[in-house]
Amino acid sequence: MQDSVIKGTGNSRYLKSVANFLTLYPTYEDFCQALIEGTLPIDLNGVNDAGFQQKGTPLNKASLLKDATAAMYGLDSTAVPDDALQMAYKNIASLLSSLTIEKIVSSKTWIAPRAKNKEFHVFICGGGGAGGSTNSNAINPGGGGSGYIKMGTFYIEEGTSETITIGSGGESNSSTSNGAKGGDGGTSSFGALLSAQGGKGTFNCYGAPSASQLAGGAGGAGGAGGSYYNNGYTYGPGGNGQFGGGGGSPGAKGGNGGTYGGGGGGATAGTGGTYGGNGGTDSANNGIGTVGSFDLFALMIALHEGISPSNKVGTVDPSTYQGGGGFGGIGGRSTGTTKDKRVGGGGYGADGSSSGGGGGLFTPGNHVGGGGMFGFGNGGSAGAGGLGASGKPGVCFIVYQKETDDAV
Repeated sequence: MQDSVIKGTGNSRYLKSVANFLTLYPTYEDFCQALIEGTLPIDLNGVNDAGFQQKGTPLNKASLLKDATAAMYGLDSTAVPDDALQMAYKNIASLLSSLTIEKIVSSKTWIAPRAKNKEFHVFICGGGGAGGSTNSNAINPGGGGSGYIKMGTFYIEEGTSETITIGSGGESNSSTSNGAKGGDGGTSSFGALLSAQGGKGTFNCYGAPSASQLAGGAGGAGGAGGSYYNNGYTYGPGGNGQFGGGGGSPGAKGGNGGTYGGGGGGATAGTGGTYGGNGGTDSANNGIGTVGSFDLFALMIALHEGISPSNKVGTVDPSTYQGGGGFGGIGGRSTGTTKDKRVGGGGYGADGSSSGGGGGLFTPGNHVGGGGMFGFGNGGSAGAGGLGASGKPGVCFIVYQKETDDAV
């Protein structure tokens, strides 16, 4: 809606009176007396478009509360907006009071409780991959990729058992061989119904690593940042993401974002998905994402975990090597030196890290590791002259409505 803005020229409205106005008020004094007594018959007869700088949205049933909308709440055509708001509040309060969110962080046998319509919404994330290790500050290995994410809705009888497996985070590797690699994250699963693999670990970098050994790990939530070898500047590409943005790289290609992720920034921009912008380069800072709505149950989990995502357009600052904005997330940004500009793309409701990790599902990028899901499944950061970090374990969230007689 928008407000009316009149020009102030005195001609924004038309007035209309009765046909025998002059007979009723033959003198100016008669006119003034009727005006004082409040008996002067006058109607507003529309607006004069020429008298408006901006015409406001009309206040009527169509703009305030349509009959069809009122009917959706069980209200009749006499309802006012406040009636609909009260009904919406009652419905939401009833839904929230009947909603249960189970967070499972270790493997177990799960027994299905009684749920409305036997309906369960399951979100799982694999473990994050470990970051690469090094013995030199001149070498920055790639970060580990975040765990992959899977979502599904299942109809399960009360009392049915399902084996839930939570993928562990990949273990860092202290080997001094360039062929050695940080561990991949473990697979998380919900029985045989849903499975999400872990993020990829990255190579340790000792001596003179190759570009492929400097690559950031691919991940489900967010791809990890690429890396560099400060001896002739060998650069590795950023890892690809699934929900989150791809990792950035200072001198190679930024990782690609999944459907909801932005591309990582780099010498060659990573490609964003359907709802994510492309990564920026040193000559084209086009890391702008698109706006979208979040899955209702994912949003409920985010609020349950104390995260407040916003439904916003992903944008970036006008600086080089920016990551693309994701589905409500903002691409990472950097103003550091060239070798620091390995900037990740924004993810599904999360911002990319300024250090290269792609944003995950409502989780900011974790340094040069990929962002995970609600703080779980993050990829490990690369070692800075030492041992890389291990990845974070995965998680399983189960959302359902308790079966009650008055459940909405």
